[in-house]
Amino acid sequence: NMDAQTLQHIFIVSKVTLKECECGLDDYGVAMVKVEENTGVICERCWNRIDVNEIKEGNLCQRCYDVINGK
Repeated sequence: NMDAQTLQHIFIVSKVTLKECECGLDDYGVAMVKVEENTGVICERCWNRIDVNEIKEGNLCQRCYDVINGK
């Protein structure tokens, strides 16, 4: 099983949200995907879109903020 962060990098998207569905799929069923435009703020460093409540100082996402601040 892959986590949301791994899938985010594979799909080259700003955000992945994983949800259980009540659609009757078994362990070997087909995945269902819903794509929505992310209307969040663009990180000034990596250009990924992030939710307004996730933005850090300097209009940065958490990952870029940590890199710049040596964390």
